Amino acid sequence: NQLLAIYERNPATLQTRLDVINAAVESDNVLLKEYEATIQDDENRTLYNNLTESLASYRELRNANLELVKVQKYDEALAGLDAVTQARLTVDEDLEALISYNTTQAEAVLAQNAADFKTQSTLMIIFIVVGIALAVGLGLMVANMISNPLRRMVDSAEEIANGNLDVTIKIDSRDEVGELGLAFVKMTDHINEVMTNIDSAAEQVSAGS
Repeated sequence: NQLLAIYERNPATLQTRLDVINAAVESDNVLLKEYEATIQDDENRTLYNNLTESLASYRELRNANLELVKVQKYDEALAGLDAVTQARLTVDEDLEALISYNTTQAEAVLAQNAADFKTQSTLMIIFIVVGIALAVGLGLMVANMISNPLRRMVDSAEEIANGNLDVTIKIDSRDEVGELGLAFVKMTDHINEVMTNIDSAAEQVSAGS
């Protein structure tokens, strides 16, 4: 709009150009103020200060140039345009430096978040594997606690079925399996007692004969 104001050399459209420039200045000021509130480190602050200083210098030169346009000194305004352009290039460079810094910071944060996610995922997998291993180990231990006494009772039952009544069963557990084992021991003792009584009766009958 500044270039248009110089090259048009039309006082009738000058105010329109100035209004557009002033609106852009106000919008930029709002954005700069909002960005300044987010600054948290010294390097960012330094880059921001560089930008605001170069922007202030540029605006000063531009406004001086526009004053020449307002009084219709178009040739002088055109002659000073190089200085305004150089000041604008400095603003662009400072703005690019600030953008580059924020891009680098964002990439660093993203990389850190990715590393944290990977670490957390690895820890979660380790916890799951350890949990599964503990569950399997506990399951096997419980299974052995149940199956071993039952296996001993089955073996003892087979011994009794084969006629061997002198069977000793050792049950250490105090749960339902232990109660079953005690009942089995009582049953075995009772069978032994019954068989002993039968043998005694048979001997008495044989002696009476």
